[in-house]
Amino acid sequence: MSWRPGRLDRYLARTVLLSTLATWAVLVGFDVVTALVGEFDEIGQGGYSIGHAVLYVVHTLPRRAYEIFPTVALIGTLLGLGGLAASSELTVMRALGLSPWRIGAGAVLSLMLLTALMVVNAETLGPAAEQRAQAIANEAKGRDLIVARHSGLWAREGRVFLNARGGAQRRDESGEWIELQGVRLFEFDADGRLLSLAEASSATHRDGSWLLREVVRQRFEARAVVTETLPEERWQSQLEPKVVAAAVARPRYLSA
Repeated sequence: MSWRPGRLDRYLARTVLLSTLATWAVLVGFDVVTALVGEFDEIGQGGYSIGHAVLYVVHTLPRRAYEIFPTVALIGTLLGLGGLAASSELTVMRALGLSPWRIGAGAVLSLMLLTALMVVNAETLGPAAEQRAQAIANEAKGRDLIVARHSGLWAREGRVFLNARGGAQRRDESGEWIELQGVRLFEFDADGRLLSLAEASSATHRDGSWLLREVVRQRFEARAVVTETLPEERWQSQLEPKVVAAAVARPRYLSA
């Protein structure tokens, strides 16, 4: 036996949809205002301005809408059905023969549509906008740190340029640390000539220093290129791990 939504089903779905959207607007609005106020503490770091803070928060809207959706769906449904109950419309529907299951199914119709939109958002717009938001903040706060869309993270320390294909924050029983993958270190002299190129499978920052693993370093001399391979190498760098941590990908903000 097939079930087709009738006029009352569509009315229930529309009522729940409108109440859910209104709830969404209010809760996301509160979240945005709170986030913007929190960003004011960061203004003044490097070139980070009010304009950067607004752009950052705007780009995080898809992610915030997705994260708050379960709460919005619950409150919006309760408000929509509660309004119908307060005006005795649910009583009339029951008198017309609508079962509680049919009323619930009508309310779920709109939630199914919103859920599908949020799934698409979580796999497409949300992650892309979040990465752009992080890039805006990082490039403004740290002049020597850039997050490129296709070439990963770039950082500069003096005459050494670091490029990492990706990175993440790790955690275990001993605490948190930063791990970068696909690392390349370019060292230049005062005239801009490349002195050496080091490639490492990963770089981790623990115990106050950076450790490179599976290092292949090429030194460019006047008439030769000298290559050396090391299983591990300590990189003496003052590159601030907190700045790098703000630029690396957060797993919870990535698509599946």
